[in-house]
Amino acid sequence: MKSVYCLNPISNAGMSRFDDTYCIADSIGNADAVLLRSASMHEMTLPDSLLAIGRAGAGVNNIPLDSCAKKGIVVFNTPGANANGVKELVIAGLMLASRDIAGGCHWVRENKNDPNIAKTAEKAKKALGSVATLNVDKEDETPAGNAPAPAGIVDIVNTATGESVMNDSELVAVISAAVMAAQGGKTRVRVNYPSNDKLVVRPRKKNKR
Repeated sequence: MKSVYCLNPISNAGMSRFDDTYCIADSIGNADAVLLRSASMHEMTLPDSLLAIGRAGAGVNNIPLDSCAKKGIVVFNTPGANANGVKELVIAGLMLASRDIAGGCHWVRENKNDPNIAKTAEKAKKALGSVATLNVDKEDETPAGNAPAPAGIVDIVNTATGESVMNDSELVAVISAAVMAAQGGKTRVRVNYPSNDKLVVRPRKKNKR
């Protein structure tokens, strides 16, 4: 009967696949195989009985490969074993970043003792909107004969990078003020965002068909 020692807790969904010819060892001393995830084996003395090491994951940096090669111990990894976990983490990160959820949680913790936290939040939104509106510099008048930019057909571009910032949630107030100015007859409105980045509202180019 072969003995298997687990350096990390391994799910029973995997351990139950061992049949009656295997047993779970209490120590690595006389184990034939070792299963691990993140535990480090670099400082461990590998017993002469050890035949194989199985890593639950792709990386093997926590396993002394040179020592295993000298002793003839086979090392296995399992690429893709945690693929679902990685996908879940990526999706969660995208959702957190898209709405600044972490920043919102931090703000709530900072103001948790405020009895009027709802009103404080509304005041903060209005203050940002006021700053954005005051920083709109209505320059570059519409040339004679040109019609005002129609609603919803404008884009806001960072002049330093040339990239659109329409998807930046922190610029909602600035975008609103700038679009209102553009709809008032300005095809080019310069906006001084608090970060001093220069933003310009321009009519969005229609895609040629």
